Amino acid sequence: METSTSTRVTKIKEYLLQQLCLLQKESEEKGKREFSIETGGDAIDRATQESLIVQKIRDFERRQDKINAINLALHKIADGWEVTCSSCEKDISLRRIETCPGTDLCVPCKEIAEDLEKKFRR
Repeated sequence: METSTSTRVTKIKEYLLQQLCLLQKESEEKGKREFSIETGGDAIDRATQESLIVQKIRDFERRQDKINAINLALHKIADGWEVTCSSCEKDISLRRIETCPGTDLCVPCKEIAEDLEKKFRR
């Protein structure tokens, strides 16, 4: 790994660790109060509460998915991944890693893969 690549990977790793810490803290804080259920009320109150609970579950699942993706990226970096595209071997941008932490493909290669997937679905 050359110095510039090493520095780039270190910056990405630091970013991922920071995001992981924030997400875990958010999960802990919200987890303590997120799933409280109130009893009583009329049918509209119960339906509203049920809808809120479903939304909270979705939010929790999204956070967990992001945590899992960050952990995957961190494990790959620990195993020597230089945050390069598995298809074209070019650097994957920090912006792409921010959006999809565990990705193996840069944006252009991902778009090509999606186009091919669409063609095969038809």
